Amino acid sequence: LGKNFFQAKKQPVAVKLTRKESLPMTIARALDSTYLFISTGPCLTVKCGRASTLSEKKLVENILAVVENCVKKIPGKWGNIREIGIKC
Repeated sequence: LGKNFFQAKKQPVAVKLTRKESLPMTIARALDSTYLFISTGPCLTVKCGRASTLSEKKLVENILAVVENCVKKIPGKWGNIREIGIKC
């Protein structure tokens, strides 16, 4: 895909095409998902949702679910987390 693609922090998303699912449903699921890419630096960024499209309750649920699942992927778990910032 080229280095410019990755420098812009645009990671490719795998879309599995099968006969069981239609292409529009698969693409919609990929667009509605969030992804965690662990880099070599000390910071991670994960999109949890948009304040303009989600209710406050749903946004809080998404943030809690993302934090819970991200901690599982980070070496050292909570011991290596110093700060969690939320931006809307």
